[in-house]
Amino acid sequence: MKKQYSFFAEWREQDLKFLNSLGLNKEIEPGVDIFYVEESEIYDRVVEHYSRKGQLFKRIRPKGFDCELLGVIFSEKELDFAKGFSLSLGAGKLEDLWADHGTWKTELYDEVCPNCGRPIGEQKRPWVLKKDFKQLVKHPFVGFEGMGGFVFCDKTVADLIQKEFGIRQMEVLIGQNEKVSENLVQLTIPLSPYNLNVEGNDFGIPYEGNNEVLCAICNQRTFTNQILDFFPPFEKEFEYDIVLTREWFGWYRRFVLSKRFLDFCFENKLTKKRFGPGFVVPQSTVKQT
Repeated sequence: MKKQYSFFAEWREQDLKFLNSLGLNKEIEPGVDIFYVEESEIYDRVVEHYSRKGQLFKRIRPKGFDCELLGVIFSEKELDFAKGFSLSLGAGKLEDLWADHGTWKTELYDEVCPNCGRPIGEQKRPWVLKKDFKQLVKHPFVGFEGMGGFVFCDKTVADLIQKEFGIRQMEVLIGQNEKVSENLVQLTIPLSPYNLNVEGNDFGIPYEGNNEVLCAICNQRTFTNQILDFFPPFEKEFEYDIVLTREWFGWYRRFVLSKRFLDFCFENKLTKKRFGPGFVVPQSTVKQT
């Protein structure tokens, strides 16, 4: 696992000789520019260079200098050895929803926590959308960015998954007349029976603006959605193919897949074998006590 960083600034002529001697993946030019590096000797040299104390009235850092941790990248070896994975989906647009997207919780669930605003329990009613997703051509699995923990797919794909793994389907309704879609369905992903063990894991950071992870009313936990570590293990080991976390990450739950399910997706070209930051995150193993 390697962390990935960005460096941004309004670079000066005096910065170029140093930066362009490092072997970056691009040549830095004078003015506003950004470059990306993994956790490495190059990262250490840049940080050390711009952390020096300059002489009186001499500014070491250029104007607007900023370094940000973007996420982490996992090696193929780390992915090969993992037993579970968190998977990111292609994202649908909120305007594809028929109803005001701000009301999705009360339309789908019987109960919503008055304190943290997260739905309580399982989804009871189907989605009503303006139209079928066009993204299904490029992404056999589609979810809504930043909300829920929902996965939609073509019925042909859903039938394939149900036959292999027993994952049930829920109908999707289209338009004002709420006509049942002939092609689009929602997979009903079960909730994990166990919480995640986030002790010592960077996924355990509280969600933005919250000091507390645990809601005082519904007892649901909410964490940041940053990907800065291996995905945490469940508190107890159990057999699964695909489950939703009990925890919320921002405004959605994360999918956790078994290696068998992920390999099935790759073999049937249901998702691309792409290991960019945050796409496929290997799960760490349960700590033995």
